[in-house]
Amino acid sequence: MLITSNYKGYHYIMTAYELTRKKPELLNCITTKLYPMIAKKHNTSTQSVERAIRTVIALCFEDGMMPFFRGIPTVAQFIGVI
Repeated sequence: MLITSNYKGYHYIMTAYELTRKKPELLNCITTKLYPMIAKKHNTSTQSVERAIRTVIALCFEDGMMPFFRGIPTVAQFIGVI
């Protein structure tokens, strides 16, 4: 299963990627800085952002798309790899 743009988490991850590419230090403060920035851009709550991103990560992991992780990766690990 591929993660498509039908998932909100897909858009949030793409935004996270763009933001962390410009400012890599955001990977060190995901919940305090990155999630609020994504939520503001997408007009939603930080809780929704976190839940949607974690859902997409779990789907990728369950489908075997991330064999290089031994367990479900954290958001920072996932974004850092992409």
